[in-house]
Amino acid sequence: MASAHAEVPDCATHLQRAAPGQVLTAEQIDLNNNCLQELQQESAAVELRARIADSEKKILGKTEPVPSPATRTSGGLPLPGFPTVLPPNAPTPVQPRTPTPPVWLPPRIAMIASDQGRMTASLKMPDGALYDAIKGTVLPDGSTVTAIRADIVYVRHGKDVVPLSNDDGSTQIGQAVASGVSGASAFPVLGTSGARQ
Repeated sequence: MASAHAEVPDCATHLQRAAPGQVLTAEQIDLNNNCLQELQQESAAVELRARIADSEKKILGKTEPVPSPATRTSGGLPLPGFPTVLPPNAPTPVQPRTPTPPVWLPPRIAMIASDQGRMTASLKMPDGALYDAIKGTVLPDGSTVTAIRADIVYVRHGKDVVPLSNDDGSTQIGQAVASGVSGASAFPVLGTSGARQ
């Protein structure tokens, strides 16, 4: 922040102190309070002038880092025996939040078909749209179909290769392991004649 200096008001050098064991009179307390109020006003004015100077520098393209309130000098005038009066803190600048990418919801397998050994999968996207895909198809969400087998479809999303679930939420890998059957398919696998195999 730009440095600004305040002149110490004359009253600051004449603040009243009570001798040990004595108290100040009401008039002395009022004089001290008036002087402290003048010091607070001068301190606030110095702080505002410094902010204006910083804003002008920023507008002209000459930016300086703004110190945090913990490291910033208050602009107040320290007086022995009296607490340092700090000006009101500047509002904390709002840091723009980096948007977090939305959570990726993978498509689900609606059907897998085979046409003369060429595997095709109908995939249901999270929005309900159906897409027919072969190996290498880039889906609307940016994922790519990497493999289609009689019972499972794999897609690459970013760096991850993910097996897709059935449209009912089940997975063929889990069912095959649980039943002890390998290569079993819960999907109708259609041949070239369209009849189920």
